[in-house]
Amino acid sequence: MMIDTRIAEPSLTSRECEVLALLAEGMTRPQIARQLYISLNTVDRHVLHIFRKLNAHTAIQAINNARRQGVLAAH
Repeated sequence: MMIDTRIAEPSLTSRECEVLALLAEGMTRPQIARQLYISLNTVDRHVLHIFRKLNAHTAIQAINNARRQGVLAAH
C-alpha cells in the first residue's frame, strides 16, 4: 500500500477569500470591517486564519502566497 505524503493545502473559507481580496486591494482592517459589516475583531480573526493557512507573517506575504497558489488572481 502506498501512502500519500503530500501535504494538503488548507483551503480558505469564502469569507477569508473576501477579506484577502480586500487586503489585496489595499484596504485597511477597519475599512474591511465596515465594508463587510463585521467587527474589527472578526476581521483580525479572519486575517490570523489566512496567515496560518497561507504560511504568512504579513499581508504582503499572504497575498503573494495566495497568488502563487492560484487562490487570488494576479493583478
